[in-house]
Amino acid sequence: MFVETILDLSALDAGRVQLDLAPLDLEDVVNTTLLRFSQSERLSIDWASLRRLPAVLADQRALESVLYHVIDNALKYAPSGPIRIYANNLERMVSMEVHDEGPGIPEDERERVFQMFHRLDSSDARAIYGHGLGLPMARRLVEGMGGTIEVGSSTSGGTLVMITLPAEEGDTSPGSGSEGSRPANRKVKA
Repeated sequence: MFVETILDLSALDAGRVQLDLAPLDLEDVVNTTLLRFSQSERLSIDWASLRRLPAVLADQRALESVLYHVIDNALKYAPSGPIRIYANNLERMVSMEVHDEGPGIPEDERERVFQMFHRLDSSDARAIYGHGLGLPMARRLVEGMGGTIEVGSSTSGGTLVMITLPAEEGDTSPGSGSEGSRPANRKVKA
């Protein structure tokens, strides 16, 4: 997995990854991603916030990878307490927030966590698996889909990761009946 991630990051940096941007139901993507976690009892999902969103314009595999890395970090670095996931409809964008109750990330380290191989505390490498590649991968994928990813402080004192992605234009919220009129998928190089 380590070598595969390094190769994926290299391909992203070289612009050799093609993302297939299509309207996606965020609730479905979250459900698919959650199947990969055995500690799902710690995950608190605000399903109502996910259901009232327009579709996001994203690549399904890339978005699942982003969510996996962000949730995996929250579970690893916040050893107890719930991991809460919310979503909001912003003008022409959709944001998703992942909150944990861990130690948080100091303000001066928040940009550095997106650098390859950066870990806040390298002394925990034996206890907590990871190479400092998940968030750099997540940022490159999110930016390739026309979005942003930021780290801040959660109101609970832990870490907040906010991902924003473009919303599909028009009334494409799940259940709106307009799915048949959505434009075809768009391919972009990331």
